[in-house]
Amino acid sequence: MILIISKPDDAHTVTIEKRIQQLEPDLPVVVLDTSLFPEKMTLQAHYGNGKSEYIFKYAGKTFSSSDIRSVWYRRPQRPTIPTSVTDEDTRSFIERESNFVVDGIWRSLNCFWVNDPVLNARANYKIYQLQIAQNFDFRIPNTIVSNDAEAVRTFWETNHRKIIYKQVRGISTRSVKTSLVTEKELGFLDSLQISPVIFQEYIPAQYDLRITVMGKKIFSAKIHSQKSDSKLDWRFDHARLLEPYTLPQEIEQKIRQYIDFLGLVYGAIDMRVTPEGEYVFFEINPSGQFVFVEILTELPLSEEFAKLLIRGHV
Repeated sequence: MILIISKPDDAHTVTIEKRIQQLEPDLPVVVLDTSLFPEKMTLQAHYGNGKSEYIFKYAGKTFSSSDIRSVWYRRPQRPTIPTSVTDEDTRSFIERESNFVVDGIWRSLNCFWVNDPVLNARANYKIYQLQIAQNFDFRIPNTIVSNDAEAVRTFWETNHRKIIYKQVRGISTRSVKTSLVTEKELGFLDSLQISPVIFQEYIPAQYDLRITVMGKKIFSAKIHSQKSDSKLDWRFDHARLLEPYTLPQEIEQKIRQYIDFLGLVYGAIDMRVTPEGEYVFFEINPSGQFVFVEILTELPLSEEFAKLLIRGHV
């Protein structure tokens, strides 16, 4: 059985579920929406006689941890507390206990993970990503992550008054476009005290790259970002121009070392190639999107990802 921890209506979840069924029609695929717990789902964790087993029941379905070959940690949802519970202290208690049960089970399942939840969470920290990228000798933009207005003003001056800002946390309910810091915005820096931000030197682009790592395979796409209306942040360009791309062997080797160090099976890396041909690492998203890359480049990403889960190893 393949277990996909996600919302059932997630586009990537739907795509991969269908692809697995095409490749292995007899292999069960279960999409588990953990927001159903605890009100609409029961979990059991059994221990004894040197053995352990985890049993999941919801929507008339029952399955055991012993049935699971691979798990895709796609879009985990936090447990939902019943609206009938109105006392805030009680709600906090239920939420805390429920989270600990779910997270504890994920940390205990002995199967193939894409990606392991603990390693996935660690790799999501942009500060950590940049430190490790620097350790592997990637060029990264000059960066400051801070809520210190004066330090950011100094950073702006020392980087030719051309810096960008973006979110510290990459996944949220509110997506913020990467933008240049204007002189007008410098006047609002004092409000930075209540929420830190990432500031980086502006890196001129010849083009951008989306590099998708799936097990031992690396798929690269060239993004003609400078031909778009959103040159700074190609994510907001709805007429994206992409094509398959071949990375230099040196860069590909660094990426393999980087991914291996992070302990990831899957990751989507964003890089930029400067007008001088230098490769600059921006970030990695351990749960990044890839279906749009497949649609625009015809790279066989969904098939390769499905095969990875079916194999149950890299």
